[in-house]
Order: sequence, then structure tokens, then C-alpha cells
Amino acid sequence: MDALAKRRRIQIGSIIGLVAVLILAIAYNAWRPAETDADRVRALGTMIIDTRMDHATAQQREEFREQWESLSPQARQEVFNMVARHRIQEMRQQFHQLDANERPRKIRETLDRMRERRQAMPQAEREEVRARLNTEEGRMMVKTAMNLYLSEFTARERAEMDPLMHEWLFQIQELAR
Repeated sequence: MDALAKRRRIQIGSIIGLVAVLILAIAYNAWRPAETDADRVRALGTMIIDTRMDHATAQQREEFREQWESLSPQARQEVFNMVARHRIQEMRQQFHQLDANERPRKIRETLDRMRERRQAMPQAEREEVRARLNTEEGRMMVKTAMNLYLSEFTARERAEMDPLMHEWLFQIQELAR
């Protein structure tokens, strides 16, 4: 009888131990801080920065879009600002590495690539871009991009890059129709 009682106590102790582990796991998950919008903004912004969208696969773009849509409008604006500022710094570094004679050539090449991409854009993608541009959020993003362009670049940098900005605005106007 003593062996049976000992076995019974071990079983009960095991069950109590398992219940205690489960309670601790539930309590830990309940008390740990939830992922904040700031964490999600930082994570998505970093992923977008690390992945050039013109080289991203359709699956990556769809994943980014799903994460983007799960954010609040304010968090989306923060991601946009983060990525835009980073891209501005990249552009600035690239242009400062070029000498004064190479910059106009580089701008012409970039203009040609922008025009080629717009011409090669499938109709379904044009419709998708049009729908996004015609939303309040789309208009706000264009306005924010313009404000960043005006505030982040020097007058000399803007003078050199104005053809790119004019082409970008022209393309947005064409795509928004």
C-alpha cells in the first residue's frame, strides 16, 4: 500500500507542477508588454528600408501592404516619414559622391528610368496606384513628400533635383487621373 500511495503522490505532484507551469506561462503572457505601435513602426520602416521596393518580390510587397494596412493612420505617417527621410539621405550621399559634371548625366538617367517604369507599368497596377493616390491618405503622403523635399534639401540640392521632382509630380498627376 505504501508504494501505491507514493505513486499516487508523485502523480498528484506532477499534475500540480504542470498546472503551476501553465499558470506561470499564462501570467507571463498577460503581464508582458504588448507590441506597441512604435515597435511596429520601427520594424516595418526598417524592413522597407532594407528592401528596395523596385527589387521586392510580389509576395514581399503584399506582406508589406498587409502590415501597412494593419497600422493606424498616424503610425503609417510615421513609417512613411522614416522611410522618406532615409531615402533622402541615401539620395544626398549618392549625389555628393558624384562630381558636378556627372550629376546632370545621373539625373537624366534617373528621369529615363522613371519614364520607362511608368510606361511599362501594367494596367492593373496603374488602377491600384490610382485608387491609392485618390484617397485622403494618398494625398497626404504626396503632400508630406513635397514638404520633406522642401525642408530636407538645400536650395542648391533642390535646384539640381527639381527635374526629378517635376517628373515625379507629373507621373502622380497622370496616374491619379
